[in-house]
Amino acid sequence: MFEKILMVPMSKEYAKEICNWEYFGEYKTYNMPSWNEMVENNYSLTISRKRDSEYKAFISESNELLAMCRYVEKDNGIMVGVGVNPDYLSMGIGKTVIKVFTEWLLHTFPESTIYLEVRTWNNRAIECYKKCGYEITEEFAQRTPIGEGAFYRLYYNRNK
Repeated sequence: MFEKILMVPMSKEYAKEICNWEYFGEYKTYNMPSWNEMVENNYSLTISRKRDSEYKAFISESNELLAMCRYVEKDNGIMVGVGVNPDYLSMGIGKTVIKVFTEWLLHTFPESTIYLEVRTWNNRAIECYKKCGYEITEEFAQRTPIGEGAFYRLYYNRNK
């Protein structure tokens, strides 16, 4: 579908666009609040310094925002967050984005463990992560803004 997917800095404009992504069904849990609400509550995506240091946008050659990734140094490793534009789900974009972002992290943080967390019911994402070299290591409960949820932690296997 897209010849090239480019990783670029996360601009304020891209961040605002992400607030308008609308997921449906059980995936609506990933919908973000409005930009103004996020600013009021100091979400990291709205803070310029954090946006510049923790986020990357993934765009098509024609500047369409396809996905976003975030990384945070946490628990002696790098925790990854991924979001794919709902207009482009199930098209293989997530797999490309995760591979590119993981390679960038491996280069940028060569000694760090890389992991991510995902809700246990999100089979689409789990299968994508597994295809990209991540392996489930544990299941745990976590409190979120919408209540308690069951999550998997997946670590990147550098030996694959």
